[in-house]
Amino acid sequence: QPAFQPTEQLNILPQLDLTSVTERVIEEYNLSPQQAALGEQWYRMFLSLHQSHTDTVIAPPALADKWWHEHITQTRKYFADCEALFGEYLHHNVDQDEVTAQRAKKNATELYQSEFGEDISNTLMANCNG
Repeated sequence: QPAFQPTEQLNILPQLDLTSVTERVIEEYNLSPQQAALGEQWYRMFLSLHQSHTDTVIAPPALADKWWHEHITQTRKYFADCEALFGEYLHHNVDQDEVTAQRAKKNATELYQSEFGEDISNTLMANCNG
């Protein structure tokens, strides 16, 4: 579990209602309110980065990936949310090779820092990308 907790909730993608997703992730993984706030915030950051960096492979932090997995299982909601955010479905790709995996993690670390001031360099990253 991440050691630090968000000091403030950033208003990222406020139009996106993740209530049902967050409730299911908290229930499934027995997360604390602080872990839940951080995971949702990182997932919102991940989605926001995909809006502004459409041609860049980005790996989410492992905690945020729990939100992505749960969001995908809510198929109608995920499809509608992707259409609204990206104009297309955001596919969940399991990294096929180490080069792609490392590039996706490096891109994420750099973009979370440059776009949000969020240092995820010592965070466990998921082995997938969008």
